[in-house]
Order: sequence, then structure tokens, then C-alpha cells
Amino acid sequence: MSYDVIYTVEAKSDVMQILADVTSASGSVMVAHRYTSELLAKIKARRDFPRSGKPLYYQEKFTGYYLLIYKAYLVFYRVYEAQQQMEVVRILPGKMDYKKVLLLT
Repeated sequence: MSYDVIYTVEAKSDVMQILADVTSASGSVMVAHRYTSELLAKIKARRDFPRSGKPLYYQEKFTGYYLLIYKAYLVFYRVYEAQQQMEVVRILPGKMDYKKVLLLT
């Protein structure tokens, strides 16, 4: 059974930032659109098996987040069984201190 993939406001903003960053780095809107389309397709592909992402632990406890890596970015999402939803919470650059952003705020 496929889960619905939903995005938080922050995750939608992250996608727009990625689009801007890739456009700036590549000098091409087409390259940026292809990059973000591939990212979103990789996320969507998880909807049949959302728990196949890497579970994220902090201080030996499961945080409720799963991790998906796409090139230079880390996708953090949660799975809600009762609603059959996969909620994309944030999409962050791999170099960012994601623990500070996700777990300590």
C-alpha cells in the first residue's frame, strides 16, 4: 500500500532553496529543475516502503525520523501509520549540522 507523501512548510521552503542554490551553482534553471525533480522522485519512490530509509537515532533513542540521502542533501521524514502518510519534514544540505536543526530546537 502506498503512503501519501506530504511536505511541511519548511520542507517546501527547502526545495525552493535547493532550486535557487543549484541554479546559482550551475547557471542553468533547466539543470536546477532536473535536480529537484530527481530529488522529489526519489522521495516519492519511498512511499511504498517508507520505513526503508535509515532510522535516525540520537543518544541511542529513535527520534521518529528516517533519513534518505540524495547527492548533497539529506531528506528527513516521519511515517504515520494510522494516516498512511510519509511526512517530509526537512531537506538539508549534508554539510549542515542537522542535529542542531532537527533535534535541539
